[in-house]
Amino acid sequence: MVVLPVDHPLAHEKEITAAQLDGVNFVSTDPAYSGSLAPIVKAWFAQENSQPNIVQVATNILVTMNLVGMGLGVTLIPGYMNNFNTGQVVFRPIAGNVPSIALLMAWKKGEMKPALRDFIAIVQERLASVTA
Repeated sequence: MVVLPVDHPLAHEKEITAAQLDGVNFVSTDPAYSGSLAPIVKAWFAQENSQPNIVQVATNILVTMNLVGMGLGVTLIPGYMNNFNTGQVVFRPIAGNVPSIALLMAWKKGEMKPALRDFIAIVQERLASVTA
């Protein structure tokens, strides 16, 4: 999912290609803090022969999205995070070859508490809505 400032020239596109992001100011997540996200994004841009202009590196996705909202650039996030809208950004799907990231959940074996069951249901529902 591409995150753009609401007033960005690409904000009105239905989908965004890697080629459209070539040379565009980009806010990246710090590989030391983002787990597999930063390497996946970097590899995707390389595979697509596109090179954004990295203007800022942030420690987590929420900071990254806030920096995008301030107009510093655009970023890529996992699709399941597109409900974290501050009103300063828009979310657009990636056209073509879409990078993917695994989301894993773990919990203690044994009796499943109602709160855990509800949480799992919410995650499954959220993931189903972005993968459909």
